[in-house]
Amino acid sequence: MSVILKKEKVKTGEVVCQKYSQTTIDCDVIVPDINPDISKIMDVSGFISIKEKTLRSNKLYIQGTVTMTALYSPEGEVLNKAKALSVCQEFSHSVDVGNTDGDITPFIEVEPENFAYSLINSRKVNLRCTAGINIKLTRADELELVTGIDAGTDICIDNRTIRLCNSAITSENRLNICEQIELPSDKPTIGEILKTTVFPQSVEFTLMENKALAKGQLQASQAVEEHPGSYPGPPSVAPSHARGGGRQRRARAKLPFTLLPLSLGSRHARKLLDTK
Repeated sequence: MSVILKKEKVKTGEVVCQKYSQTTIDCDVIVPDINPDISKIMDVSGFISIKEKTLRSNKLYIQGTVTMTALYSPEGEVLNKAKALSVCQEFSHSVDVGNTDGDITPFIEVEPENFAYSLINSRKVNLRCTAGINIKLTRADELELVTGIDAGTDICIDNRTIRLCNSAITSENRLNICEQIELPSDKPTIGEILKTTVFPQSVEFTLMENKALAKGQLQASQAVEEHPGSYPGPPSVAPSHARGGGRQRRARAKLPFTLLPLSLGSRHARKLLDTK
């Protein structure tokens, strides 16, 4: 009796390297002429963006930018005020990752771990960011699995269900979100935006045939300074803190977004991702 095995090829990914690395990015920032001198730095924050990642000669080369914003109290008779300095600094970093032969896919997660500063003088400050970099390299492979038999007679088969997770199936997409937000008529006019913080939040993730659809929203928060004398209504009804203008407050908004279907590049993608 002849038995023919039915086989199916399935793509998998083998983790060949996992590493953690750190790098420090720093730059000197000069206060613009239109801004007052620095009396004290109150806060430094920011975020990191990766622009490029390249494998070459057993090394992973990373290029990106770090955006840092420093809030400071100015010198002089300026009470309850703050000013902001922002800078976008490019950086590059390389990590030894060993043998990179074959179909290797790099995965990188970069997070700012620490921000610091050194006040050089009242018109110049050095800003620093320590970035933590988590690296994982996977090598694409293909397995041939037996999924059934073709026999001329009844035969007993011991079936076992296995779950495959393929981290090598990945897709990247950049989405620029532009939105105009009008202030309510009862809110003062914004004179200056001091600091912006944005957090993406996933709302829905749908898997389709070879594609994925992502929906979410951005939680945006801004530290703003009101325009002097912009409180609506006559001065007599304006709060005492607003009659001089320039009050600082926070403005918040939620911006929905949809990431158009991403191709996952494999007919097994749906099956593999469903098992994660």
